[in-house]
Order: sequence, then structure tokens, then C-alpha cells
Amino acid sequence: MDPVTEIELRAIHAFVSARIPYTSRVARLMRTTTEAFHFSGKYYASTLAKGINLTISRRAAELMAVSNRAEFSKGTILEHMLPLKAMYAEMLTFGNQVSFEQIVSYFADTLQKCPLVTVTREEDRRLRNDLPHAERYPAAGIEIGTVDAMTFGSMPKWTPLKRRGQIMPDNPGVEGDADLHPEEHVARRGHLSWGAGDLEFD
Repeated sequence: MDPVTEIELRAIHAFVSARIPYTSRVARLMRTTTEAFHFSGKYYASTLAKGINLTISRRAAELMAVSNRAEFSKGTILEHMLPLKAMYAEMLTFGNQVSFEQIVSYFADTLQKCPLVTVTREEDRRLRNDLPHAERYPAAGIEIGTVDAMTFGSMPKWTPLKRRGQIMPDNPGVEGDADLHPEEHVARRGHLSWGAGDLEFD
């Protein structure tokens, strides 16, 4: 893990321990931290991240087929399957005695179950955060899947992810998002997935 991500994690741990409300400043740290967890502990700028993320919508795959890398990046968004605000709200339920290790494990587990998804900008405009998390993508008519490789200018092999119920957080009163067979998309992401056991701190 890069040292900046570790510092951001410790800041989020401090925010949760002090029960700091979710604000734009918290959101910025949440975004970069989740992006680092999604990509094996390394942060990538948005343009590069969208060029290597293998979890994408069907429409994004179709856009890839007729775009070069720059055009694809311009026409897509790296979207959080489980909204950042919902993630932070779940961590707040851990209480002010939450350990740093609990925060690390939460990010690792959540990003493995709910990976970042590349969607088109038009799809992103249709997504609603006021719906239960499991309903966001179906309500917007967005199909999520994985590709084996980023093939700009040609149609990639796109495989849909299968839904099976909902993620149940530690606090059953907090809704989760759809669990899209984590073992299935982890296998497809390969080097783009990791767990808490992969963390190393100096």
C-alpha cells in the first residue's frame, strides 16, 4: 500500500472515531481511498483507472468497441456501486471505539463485494442515490459485467454478473447493495482485487 493511502485510511479512522458527519472533505478522502483499494492498494488517476478497470456496464463495453482510449475515458464515469455516503454511514455504526483494523477490513471487504464500475456518462445521469442500493442499477436500466481485457476499437468479451440477494452489513438496519457473486468478479479482476491480509504497514 502506498503511504498516502495509509495516511488517508488513518484520517478516515479518526473521522469515524470522532463521529464527524459526512461532508465533501470526507467524501474526497473516501473516493481516493476506495479507488486505491479497488486497484490492489494503488491509486490511479481517473483517466488511467477507467482504462484498466475490468468491471463495466454493457453500454460502456459497446462504447469501448467504437472508441480509442481517450474517447472512452471522456465518455465514461468510474462509479461506486455502493455510494460513498452509504459506506461512511455503515462505518459510523461501528461506534467511537472502532479500531483501525476494522476500518481497513471494512474497505477491503466492501470493495471486494461492491467493486467500482465503469459506466457511460448517460448511464451515470440515470442513477439515483435515493433508492435502496440493490435497486439503483436495475432502476436505471444498467447491466453490469466484466471484460477479460480492455480492447479499445473492438468489442471486448463482456460477461454479465449475476445478482443474488443483498449484502447484509453488520448493522441489519443499514441497507446494502446487491452482492454480485464476489468470487466470480474477483476471479475476473485478478490483479485488481485484494483483501485485508494483503496490507503491509511499516
